Amino acid sequence: MDNITSIFDTCPLYLYNPLDITLLGFYYPTYNRKKNCKVYKPITQLVDGYVLLSNNASNHTCHARCIFPKKDRGYLGTLWVKVPSVDRLECDIVETECIKEDILESFLHTQIFEQKSLPKTLEYLQETMGGVQMEFLNKVGDNSRPNGFPLAFGTPKVAQVWPTTLAHETLKDLYHADVQFLEFFQRNRAIIERSFFFFMGDHGPRRDGIGNIRLGQYENLNPFLMVIIPAAYRSTPMHLQLKQKVLQLMTNFDIHATLMDILKLEPPSEFRNTSYRSMEPLSKGSSLFREWRGPRNCRTLPIPSQYCICQYDWTNVDNQTVQLELGEFFAEQLNLQLTNGGVMEKCQRQFYNRISSMRQLYDRDELLYDVVVYLSPSNGLFSVGDF
Repeated sequence: MDNITSIFDTCPLYLYNPLDITLLGFYYPTYNRKKNCKVYKPITQLVDGYVLLSNNASNHTCHARCIFPKKDRGYLGTLWVKVPSVDRLECDIVETECIKEDILESFLHTQIFEQKSLPKTLEYLQETMGGVQMEFLNKVGDNSRPNGFPLAFGTPKVAQVWPTTLAHETLKDLYHADVQFLEFFQRNRAIIERSFFFFMGDHGPRRDGIGNIRLGQYENLNPFLMVIIPAAYRSTPMHLQLKQKVLQLMTNFDIHATLMDILKLEPPSEFRNTSYRSMEPLSKGSSLFREWRGPRNCRTLPIPSQYCICQYDWTNVDNQTVQLELGEFFAEQLNLQLTNGGVMEKCQRQFYNRISSMRQLYDRDELLYDVVVYLSPSNGLFSVGDF
């Protein structure tokens, strides 16, 4: 404690109730938009890599092919083969097409191919597969792309599935997928038991108005993370290190460091070495499977102040005179930045319009402000607050 010179050298963390009364309006455990839909039965089946015809495939002519990703948004398809397939399709995604009387039906099958909010799912992962939920993963960017870069950049030999649309725009559509996730993990248990598995989000929910309440804003900053390690390494020092970090602050940089540890550093020791090790130059983070050193806060990791989940004793600025002074000062400083940057002649001069939020915090003898205001004539929402 003697080395603490600022409140920001600490990081108070609290576990909030996900069913807090302010969040209940965004909780839809029984909602299923597909409740009245007829269950579609594919004409084809994927069994152990082979594509077979289902019982309802009478008089259909079917073909199948592998689909491989091409960068972020594209894909490559292999040559079509007849179904039933003679050879195994050695890929994670298999597309099938079946034609009958000029009617075309397509389907995407998924598998795990190896070269030699979900209560049921989470309970299964924790109770059956030893999953460890890390409570304080802190996002480091606004949306998916900046949070994905520190996680996966430079990590080969990693399979990734990123279902971006399931709960991105609304939380309602997540709940009905619980059974599908559970069945996926049960079906692939043997493979996952031999794998390092990260079940996570890149950021929390922020649509449907949840971002307008305080705990909803916190949820956005604190995405879900559960880590499953191979069965052979459970109840070992590696597993213990993971469990000890459940309530510690971490970021995707730490997950990246863990992936690099798995791929490059741990194999020679057969995953028994849990001693501290700097991960540079491989990674900027710290492996979840090793001892950590030094303070962990939003300054040291680092996490941009606007995304920091450390819970400091901020209080609202209610004095309207102070609000006006801070708002006008903010606008003046923005205009000064534009002038110093040589772009003022291309921009309109901004003036304080109204407050969105203003908070203050005492850091020893200093009074700090976090300011979010609307400026005119842009009517833009601007914020400043740093440590």
